[in-house]
Amino acid sequence: MKKPILFLGSLLFLLHGCKDDEIMPTDLGYGYWPTNTGHWVEYQVDSVWQEDEVGLRITASYRAMEVIDSQYVDAEGRPSQRIERFVLDPVDSTWVIKDIWTQTVTATYAEKTEENLRKLRLAFPVRDYQIWNMNEFVSDDGLYFTTDDANFEVEFDEIDAPWSNGYVSADSTCTVVSTYPNNIVVTNTLNERYAKNIGLVEQLLVQYNVQDGDGPGNIDDTTGYRKTMIAVAWGN
Repeated sequence: MKKPILFLGSLLFLLHGCKDDEIMPTDLGYGYWPTNTGHWVEYQVDSVWQEDEVGLRITASYRAMEVIDSQYVDAEGRPSQRIERFVLDPVDSTWVIKDIWTQTVTATYAEKTEENLRKLRLAFPVRDYQIWNMNEFVSDDGLYFTTDDANFEVEFDEIDAPWSNGYVSADSTCTVVSTYPNNIVVTNTLNERYAKNIGLVEQLLVQYNVQDGDGPGNIDDTTGYRKTMIAVAWGN
């Protein structure tokens, strides 16, 4: 009778262990991408567009805000959110709606449709060595000087790091950085930081193409774009 008793005891121990494993929470990082209606983030945005060939240089500095306006089910039957994007009118300090974007969170990605471009902004689980193609569903981003718009590889850098920019603070943030091998001709850099319960809090986007100039002095002709976004406030 000793063997059946020992077997039964071992079985109960294994079942108890499985039960503990099942209730143990696992953080996959979904908190880095809020989906609740009413969530908003305000940004300071600064950008410059440069096109030396025609002597063009346009700078812009303004406040922008993204608000999760409502919930809906997309054409694929997935829960999604409608995002209203505003810019602050500097004359009368009122928010003016600029455009509408959408977002969808799946088990493996956080998708955001920006100006009709569907991009995979985050991958889940959020972990070291996670690499993915942000532009998997993008064939051309409209910037002719980039080398391969449909293959823009990114990866996580920092994970669960505390952070503050003087306006917004967070106990846990992660960064997404591009892996594109920049060279003396093409620069294609993305650096984003996401904070739990807030979302995107910092973004640096740099895309430049430098060609040998054929004018006086053979000065290089640069065409490109640089943009920074910094979160300055948020709420629900």
